[in-house]
Amino acid sequence: PVLYLRGRHGWLFKQPDETHASERSSPSKFPFHRHQDPGSGRLLGLLKYRTRNFHDREQELRAIDEFIHQNPCGFVFITGKPGVGKTSLLAKLVQQRGCVHHFDLRTEGLFGSRNRVTALQSQLLQKYPLPRLLLPVHEPPKPVEVLLVEIARHWRSETPILLAVDLEQEPLTASVSSGLAGFGLPNSLPRGVYCVVGTDLSDLFPNVRGPHLQLELGRSPEDIGTIKEYLKRQFGHSSLRSIVTSSSLTFDSVAELLAKKSKGNFLFAHFISEELRHGTLLNDFPERIPTGLENYLLWKWHWLQEKHKAGWRDEFLLVLLALKTCGEPLGHSE
Repeated sequence: PVLYLRGRHGWLFKQPDETHASERSSPSKFPFHRHQDPGSGRLLGLLKYRTRNFHDREQELRAIDEFIHQNPCGFVFITGKPGVGKTSLLAKLVQQRGCVHHFDLRTEGLFGSRNRVTALQSQLLQKYPLPRLLLPVHEPPKPVEVLLVEIARHWRSETPILLAVDLEQEPLTASVSSGLAGFGLPNSLPRGVYCVVGTDLSDLFPNVRGPHLQLELGRSPEDIGTIKEYLKRQFGHSSLRSIVTSSSLTFDSVAELLAKKSKGNFLFAHFISEELRHGTLLNDFPERIPTGLENYLLWKWHWLQEKHKAGWRDEFLLVLLALKTCGEPLGHSE
């Protein structure tokens, strides 16, 4: 996964200013219930941030609607490498449908099965209240799987019960061999309940029971076209316009070249734009710019080593190793 880290010398890797984007989103066929998220304002901020200028995911949103229309229940898995737009697509779905949701935010400390289950239980009970007899006050909250069965039985209607979960792997605690159950989620759903899951883990699919659909992002020509349009907008800014002009190339040809180098990864396009904006890739522009997110991150790693030779081993490397070992955000005192 991509690591976002800010130190005394500034950002090592910085969150993008924009994500996949469009305001022309078609309304769903289904009358999903609306609700105000009772959780952290940080999640509301994420939805707003991730859906800025959202575009070119109409095909995936329609596929989700069609799956719900054609199946009595089931899972939709949004898959792809980090940076291809899984979280942005889920955020748009939540914004449109107002559905129960949870996003694993490691940088905010909002991740892991405990946080995930608590958030889903809270939202489910607020949006679909159950009679007191089904929810004893003095007993601990019921597992999500049991809760969904009782909600589906009590809320009998033609309105789908939809959950959206952006899932981050928990290598120290969860096993993909147990499927979604290893992440506090059910491996099967009752009639009328649907769950859209964003994940990098294809090993989850064989363990779920019932209908399921996989939508893989970052592979289609449409994804490359989306990134090309994003890059053309970036090159329209004054700080990048002069770079393209001095290269004797057209905006369209540069955007097409870099879009191909992105391999359908939006984070790559954002990082390359930022590097050009700050002048760190000018000598490699455009043919020798790294291809793919992994190669860019490798280039960035070596670039940081060269730039911070004095403090690399004693400061930067120790921070990176600490974050990798702990697997969660750390304060300065820690």
